Amino acid sequence: MSDFDISPARLTSMAGTHADAASEVAGTAPAQPAGVDGGEGGPHVLLMLADLGADADALAQLNTGTASALRTVAADTEATDAEAAAVLRQSAAPICTPAS
Repeated sequence: MSDFDISPARLTSMAGTHADAASEVAGTAPAQPAGVDGGEGGPHVLLMLADLGADADALAQLNTGTASALRTVAADTEATDAEAAAVLRQSAAPICTPAS
């Protein structure tokens, strides 16, 4: 058994952080310039900026996927906890019922 313990609320909070990061990074792509005053190096600078835009897009997609996975884990954890609690309550009922 693992000592790793994290609450569904914390997982949901982390998912929100990743979703926010994805939005922030995705918002940078439209800011790429159409041209730069770089002299002979201008085309190379534009290529570097295009690569940065592609990397930013990939990062945004990874953050979006991570947010989704964290939300799924949080929901599964809550469902598993609820199911386990129901089974334990049902099992405890005969033990906890006062004798007549």
